[in-house]
Amino acid sequence: MSILKRLMLALGWGGARISIKTENNLCPRGTEVRGTIEISGGSLDQQLNRISVRLVEFREGKNQLVIRVLGEVCPAYNRPVARRSVQGFPFQFRIPDDARITKESWSRPYEGCRIDARASFGWFSAGSTAGAKLVVTEHREIEAVKVAMLSMGFTETSWYLHHLFVPEWNSTAAMAYDAPDKLREHLDGVSLIAQVEGDCLTGRLIVNLREMNLAEKLKALVGGNRQEYPLKIKCSELLTREGKPNYLAAVPHMERILNEAVLPLQNDPRYRLLRPTNAPADENTLLRPAAHGSGEADQQLLRPTTGPSQPNE
Repeated sequence: MSILKRLMLALGWGGARISIKTENNLCPRGTEVRGTIEISGGSLDQQLNRISVRLVEFREGKNQLVIRVLGEVCPAYNRPVARRSVQGFPFQFRIPDDARITKESWSRPYEGCRIDARASFGWFSAGSTAGAKLVVTEHREIEAVKVAMLSMGFTETSWYLHHLFVPEWNSTAAMAYDAPDKLREHLDGVSLIAQVEGDCLTGRLIVNLREMNLAEKLKALVGGNRQEYPLKIKCSELLTREGKPNYLAAVPHMERILNEAVLPLQNDPRYRLLRPTNAPADENTLLRPAAHGSGEADQQLLRPTTGPSQPNE
């Protein structure tokens, strides 16, 4: 190889290039991402030393900062790369349960996970790099529970409207919901803290009871109006055969916990409205005083159906 050609390769002119192709860049926690590293030969024959592929967490600032390396593989090494040739090398990673979830600004990810690839060649040859951002979301099982809550009439709201502190995130998901109209007589809302551990979704449902008097409002300031119920569901129940979230399977589990919380309140006199024990017999008894007097004024008091009689002249 002439000195001129070596100089061109050292400067990156006419050398081989790599690219990343993934099957799907939408990757919930706990799933796998698969793809291929393609290397396209340049204008000259070269010798590939190795290809390194990493799954990393990143956060953007002035420069993209790699926070943590989640996995690394070497799909190819010590291979000739002929000019104008194309070769593909598959790779695969599992998205960890505590992988950083993607956050976007103006539809552009600025925090999350990505795949980095780097190929190194023989002496006097510049390397080649490529990258691909992934969209990492919650576990599919947690998404199933979240959709189940919405289907039951709950409305997701800010966590801080019901709590002062956010739990440690990592692999834990925390959501807060306002109660639907049919339950607001008893509840202000509920909060869900869940995570996937092994083959089960575990966590707790925090029920925020409605305050009925000043004492209960003061008690609520320190969390005294909340009741916690454990939650445990097998992951296989929350996924369809195709591996998608199955919210219909989560609804019975959430209804059971809510019934356990609400049914005792329905027999609590503090949550009852003032209702008559018996319907009025006729319109003449409507809104009459409980204690009957013998005077004419008592007969005229609180009779909205007919006007009061005129006094005798």
